[in-house]
Amino acid sequence: MEILSHSRNWRSRINITVQIQNGLLYAISKFARFMLDFGLIYIAESPIFEQGGKYFYPSDPRQPGTQFPVGLNPSKHFRRFKGLGSLDREDVYNAFYDTSKRRLFRVSTDGIDFAMTLVEDINARKQLLFDKGILSNPYNFKDL
Repeated sequence: MEILSHSRNWRSRINITVQIQNGLLYAISKFARFMLDFGLIYIAESPIFEQGGKYFYPSDPRQPGTQFPVGLNPSKHFRRFKGLGSLDREDVYNAFYDTSKRRLFRVSTDGIDFAMTLVEDINARKQLLFDKGILSNPYNFKDL
C-alpha cells in the first residue's frame, strides 16, 4: 500500500485509521454483536486518488513496476486525497453516498472471536507474534 515518496506518512495515517476501525469493530462485536450477526455493519473505503472523475482506492491493484493503481496515468493531472478532510462536499457524496461509485465492505463474524481474544488477552497476542516469527526469544525469557 505504499504510495508516492510520502509513503511513511501515508502509511501512518492508514494505520491510525485501521486502529480506529478495529476499536469500533471491537466495541460493536462486544456490545452489539447482533448487528454483525445480521450483516448491518459496513466499512466504506475512502479514495486516495481521483483522475477524470474516477476514484482509486487503496485496495485497487497496482501497475507493475510502479506504486500507482491500475488505470491511473501519473503523467496526467490527478488529485491525491490525504484523508477525509481533503475531500470536498461533492467528493464525499461521490465516494460514500453515490451507489455507483462507493465501495462498501460488509463486516462478517468470521474470526471475530479470535480477534476479540487478541484484543483482550496479551498472552494470546504474544503467542501469535511468536508463531508468525515477528517476535523471537533468543535468550529464553520465561515472562514473554
